Amino acid sequence: MHYCIFNGYDSRDLGLMLESCPPRAAPKRRGEALTVPGRSGSLFIDEGAYESYIRQAQFTLLDLSKLDQVCAAFQGSGWLTFDDEPNFKNFARVANQISFEQVALTLRKFPVEFECQPFKYERSPQELAYHLSQGYALETYLHNPGTVAAAPLIKVSAGNSFVTVTAAGRSFKVR
Repeated sequence: MHYCIFNGYDSRDLGLMLESCPPRAAPKRRGEALTVPGRSGSLFIDEGAYESYIRQAQFTLLDLSKLDQVCAAFQGSGWLTFDDEPNFKNFARVANQISFEQVALTLRKFPVEFECQPFKYERSPQELAYHLSQGYALETYLHNPGTVAAAPLIKVSAGNSFVTVTAAGRSFKVR
């Protein structure tokens, strides 16, 4: 059975059946297409950003006694995980108004439209990995498993001296 977790609420615990995981979508690049007179085609001015996108989930309420819990769960914004990508999460908001009175009166089916921000995140973030030699960091690694450059990019340079860097409560010296 398919499921999703939104804002800490697991659809299985709410007595919901997710018919199928909504299709994954690649976010659209944000920019402006320009048509230049006398030039074939168009030019695209890239803003270097992505649009949010909608993932619509179709649920069936199996346990009518949990209707109030379902109403509380599917509002606002928070972290969203679907079972087809259990190691990742997206920041999303419920974009549609759900008529739960209609749900109770009909076949107990209802859609939830999640407006997802364009990047997904690891549910269990990586630890900062570095190699020490005599108390000094020689190399520091943080692997980005994604396909888009991650932000922020932090570069530390100390010239011929040492700098102490503290990340996540752990300190090390960088040269």
